[in-house]
Amino acid sequence: MYKVFTYNKTIIFTEDVNTNTFGENEQILKFESLSNLLNDFETFISNPKNNKLFIIIEKGVDKIFEEFLSNFQLIEAAGGIVRNSKNEYLFIYRFDKWDLPKGHIEKNEEPEMAAKREVEEETSISDLNIIKQLPCTFHSYILNNKKVIKKTYWFEMFTKSEQTPQPQINESITKTEWIPKNEVRNVLRNTYLSIKNFFIENFEL
Repeated sequence: MYKVFTYNKTIIFTEDVNTNTFGENEQILKFESLSNLLNDFETFISNPKNNKLFIIIEKGVDKIFEEFLSNFQLIEAAGGIVRNSKNEYLFIYRFDKWDLPKGHIEKNEEPEMAAKREVEEETSISDLNIIKQLPCTFHSYILNNKKVIKKTYWFEMFTKSEQTPQPQINESITKTEWIPKNEVRNVLRNTYLSIKNFFIENFEL
């Protein structure tokens, strides 16, 4: 299964869906061809009523999703979900929303190194140890009149550092904070749909 987030909407590519859980403002379509899929994608985005689209692909979801991605300019990024010894999670605050530290992968840079670099640059927190790689997220938007999909590689990290995080002001980050685990849900009320969905799916809160 793959999810693509675009603004406040979600497109889910899956081989199966339980229609009993099909909710209001959700749409379900069966894959017929790539051209139809691209048209359905555009129609869904322009429809203000629906916020979730299920694309049912009976066979070969990986291959079809890759073909779908090939119709966009692909930008790759990497980021980290960082926890410390106090069981707090590292968040940044930018453009009036809570977010996770992440950024573009540089030329010839491995995603793991990019993720650690971006976390340190945006929060000043170092001594980062990668625990494991997490699922990638996909975010669709328009950049310079081009259709773009950003693929973000995520890594769970741990640090023993007791540094006070410092925001990277020149990247429009106004604050960065350690958030106790029992307060993360409050933070997720003011974040992007992709971040909220990703965090809840991968971490017990």
